[in-house]
Amino acid sequence: MMKVSSSYQSTTSVSSVTNSTDPAGDSIVRTQSNDTTIGIQTGSLGTDSDDGTVAVLGGEAIAVGDDTSAIGTIEGEVTDTGTAVIAEGSASFTATGEASDGELAYASASTYGEASPSDTLVTVTSASSETVQTSDKSTWTETSTTDLLVVDFDLSNASGDSDVSSGSLDGGSDEQSNVVEADEPSLSDASTSVDLDGNLAVIEIDATAYGDESLVLVDASALTIEDELSVIGGYAWFGVG
Repeated sequence: MMKVSSSYQSTTSVSSVTNSTDPAGDSIVRTQSNDTTIGIQTGSLGTDSDDGTVAVLGGEAIAVGDDTSAIGTIEGEVTDTGTAVIAEGSASFTATGEASDGELAYASASTYGEASPSDTLVTVTSASSETVQTSDKSTWTETSTTDLLVVDFDLSNASGDSDVSSGSLDGGSDEQSNVVEADEPSLSDASTSVDLDGNLAVIEIDATAYGDESLVLVDASALTIEDELSVIGGYAWFGVG
């Protein structure tokens, strides 16, 4: 049964084209665009649901050129506190293609966030694109990032015990806390600073669910073709009953 009673969406777009010359006198044409889409959906506060709460984050990236990279990261967590289920996370994908000798490069990246009917669902997707064309080189870069927040209240348990909350949020389990807070290498910074040389495709997914009935499903794919292509795609499905 759908619980959504209202929704809101807003998109802001900015684009620009600049022409310049490098020290050697060659022409440089740079095109940039940025889009931000905010979506908000709200339902009936505290309406009971036997289907649980599920969030999904995913994306894909493709880059074409002599040197290419497609890099993606997905992070998500959902926790059943007893009185509410809270899910949050982000997906970020970047594609970059470079070509020379008059060939054209191409890059495309997209991300998304969805959730089962809940009291509040907020998604913010930011996308940016930049192309640089010179007399002997073409570069195209696209990045897309989606942030997601889901809150689903269960007021019938407002005065009950919240064992899961105390275990996962209040430090009841040192092992769980260490897993969540571990300082591990991330691809998020590397995706914007890769020095292209060859063809690279990497995707990293980290999803966690805390609850009496919990499930995490992930899927990922990566493909490269030498001197031609980099492609990645994937999603994380995380929920509690």
